[in-house]
Amino acid sequence: MTDGPTRIWRRPSRTRPLSRTFYETVFIGGNFSQLQHYFNKNIETQHNPSIADGLDGLAAGLAAFAAAGRAISYTKVHQIHGEGNFVLVMSEGLLGSQPTGYYDLFRIEDGKVAEHWDVVQAIPSGRIPTGNGRP
Repeated sequence: MTDGPTRIWRRPSRTRPLSRTFYETVFIGGNFSQLQHYFNKNIETQHNPSIADGLDGLAAGLAAFAAAGRAISYTKVHQIHGEGNFVLVMSEGLLGSQPTGYYDLFRIEDGKVAEHWDVVQAIPSGRIPTGNGRP
């Protein structure tokens, strides 16, 4: 889950806008038919153990989550950070009916997602014990 290229080979000037457009079109806009425009179908490596590699694996994984009553939806992109060919997207949405924070890290190759890591965390309701209003 932690292997893969780590060499940073370019400035993020192209990778951040690609990620924002991808999120706004596919995840927030719900236009999943556009996935193939953003993912390198042949080499996308998925580090989420619940989702298989490749575009077909991603589609099957999203469908499996939905069938189990845990559909993944994104409602807001908070921040996008890019360094070379890596982009981190910090966003929120729902996993089923549970408010959820998403951290998605992508490696971009030839203008498309080639690798993906993620952290998915439920956002607690009610009073947050840290006192700073952040989970």
